[in-house]
Amino acid sequence: MNGHDVFQFGAFTLALGERRLVAGGDTIRLSPKTFDVLATLVQHQGHLMTKHELLARVWPEVFVDDGILTVHVAALRKALGDDRRRPSYIETVSQSGYRFVAAVTCGSEDCPACRDCPRSDLRPSARRAGARSVHAGGAAFCVAGLPQFLPLCDVSGDSPTRRVDVT
Repeated sequence: MNGHDVFQFGAFTLALGERRLVAGGDTIRLSPKTFDVLATLVQHQGHLMTKHELLARVWPEVFVDDGILTVHVAALRKALGDDRRRPSYIETVSQSGYRFVAAVTCGSEDCPACRDCPRSDLRPSARRAGARSVHAGGAAFCVAGLPQFLPLCDVSGDSPTRRVDVT
């Protein structure tokens, strides 16, 4: 399994190649299409996936009503323990589609984009296994195999170059 097949968010690990969602060592059972909806949302974390885009990716060349998405997203929210009104994972964008809002990290130290990242603080060799770099100015992490920097409000007065490894 390559690094682009495994994603982590919250207490969950999503293994695309194995078609498994795991939390706390337990496999969470999802129907095949519910899994496909989750995989699509996670792979496009932070971006609006319109209903049309989701339907085209999960049900290619098949006509289905967009109400089917409501059913599968409800099943995902139940499986993830998510709240529609205060989402931790899946946000509904009214009349448009859905957005995966949780931070997603590449779940494998073998991820070539993470390993070869020009930012030394993101490379696995530069940190303890499972650690992420946090700077006073933000957090550096890998999202779907792509290096990301999340700016955070610095109220501590620390220098933005200070680095702390967290697990």
